[in-house]
Amino acid sequence: MNNTTPFQSEEERLKKYIDEKLSRIRDDKITSAWYNPTKSQTKDKDNTGAILEPETIYVGEVGGRPTWESPVMHVPSYHEARKLYKEGKIDSNEFVTRFAHAIKPEWESRMVEGFYAMKQRSAGTVTSNDFSAITVVNVLSELLGTQWRVHTLEQAVWVVPTPSLHLDIDSYQKFTASQDVPEGAVAMTKKGGFSRQSIDLSKDVANVAFTDEVLMRPYDHNIYQSHVQNAVQDLKRIKAKKIATELETATDTSGADWGAFSAGLSSNKPSDDIGGVIDTIEANDGTADVIATADRPYRDFISNTFNKGNMGVTPDTTFGPRVINGIQGLNGFSWYIDQELTSTIATVYDRNAIVLAQGPVRTSQYRDELAGIDGFLTRDYNAVKIVNSGWIRNITGISS
Repeated sequence: MNNTTPFQSEEERLKKYIDEKLSRIRDDKITSAWYNPTKSQTKDKDNTGAILEPETIYVGEVGGRPTWESPVMHVPSYHEARKLYKEGKIDSNEFVTRFAHAIKPEWESRMVEGFYAMKQRSAGTVTSNDFSAITVVNVLSELLGTQWRVHTLEQAVWVVPTPSLHLDIDSYQKFTASQDVPEGAVAMTKKGGFSRQSIDLSKDVANVAFTDEVLMRPYDHNIYQSHVQNAVQDLKRIKAKKIATELETATDTSGADWGAFSAGLSSNKPSDDIGGVIDTIEANDGTADVIATADRPYRDFISNTFNKGNMGVTPDTTFGPRVINGIQGLNGFSWYIDQELTSTIATVYDRNAIVLAQGPVRTSQYRDELAGIDGFLTRDYNAVKIVNSGWIRNITGISS
């Protein structure tokens, strides 16, 4: 009988216990996290070759690049739990249970601990860095939330999630078949063509920092959450501004003032301007299905007597950024209103004419010990580009 076996087994258990503790300490001190925005499993072809889980936050990086080795949280599951909790459909215990289910098993206990630590920190009572990785992941998940969305243009374009910083868009040019081929004649062979456009993503950055004194004082307001909300709003504003700027680089077509009146009737017919652009887009094999404007052109459109009738009442409307579907006289269109757009232009296009390449999002925590400052830095990698100029037109001069 081998009497050393129990000692070896105990030694192995002790080694495993120590390795797990050391691993947890290393993980808890991680100060950055990455978000993979793809909607399905994707291979990281540029760096590691790893298979990436969709819409998941990862920790771990080397040389400023994600390793994609340690998945932590499935973001949509977390946001669904938050939504149900805020709507009062689940209580706090159910929220924590659903929150835990959004976490990968090896991170579950730590994330629940870190969630409560995050709540304490938000109240300005905790300054410890003991939960660095957990805090970073929670901040990133907050930044990815949509509860503060104040722009619509992200929804108004073709969004292509990509885990890398380079995207190739391939297009196919159709050939035309032969018409009225005579009996016995051989039809000429035809072929289509392929072209490639490349998009390199750049980054938008939000950087917030808090001194030890700020975090240690009590406040009437949640200053930490206010700053995170500010970062969310402005990163979305920047992205909406990029989309608006790119939309308005499209070819211009002159229009008439939709808000002009004479003798109580509208002077110009919006469907003439819009219809002319639709004809152009369809002649280029596109399908016009989106209109994007600031608020004023839409107000002029719905109050135009050619649309509502001479005796009709202007439909009730809200104001500010919004999406309108089921527009009278524009079946099949979605109208996106965003104040980043110029108020005298309407952009009519096929949604696939313009691409938002959404790359990874990185949030990191840093500590300046000499100054006594804790900070969070978020980098959102993205790019916007018109990829088919024949499928998009700007109608200018429609409001004054």
